[in-house]
Amino acid sequence: IKHANFEQKCFLLCRAVLSAVSWLFCRWPFQKSIAAELDQLQSSMLAVVAQVHRFPEECIEDWFKCRKACGRKLAGKIGLWSDVWARRALRLLVVIIYEI
Repeated sequence: IKHANFEQKCFLLCRAVLSAVSWLFCRWPFQKSIAAELDQLQSSMLAVVAQVHRFPEECIEDWFKCRKACGRKLAGKIGLWSDVWARRALRLLVVIIYEI
């Protein structure tokens, strides 16, 4: 993984984490607060994968803010994991309604 490019790392992250969490989605009712935490986790992981470098004159607080913003932006481009959860919950609800 050390020599993988950014796209490969994102793919592996989604494949490993999202697939594991998606398996649990069917058991969890959709909750806005948990969805926000899930998106925050995704953003944090993407920020690490993106390897946002710190400038020598940049204070640590500003660097963390920049890194966090970069992670959120990347998550928005890739697709939020909470949206995957919401769509899955909606599909399950539709299946349940039509079976009744």
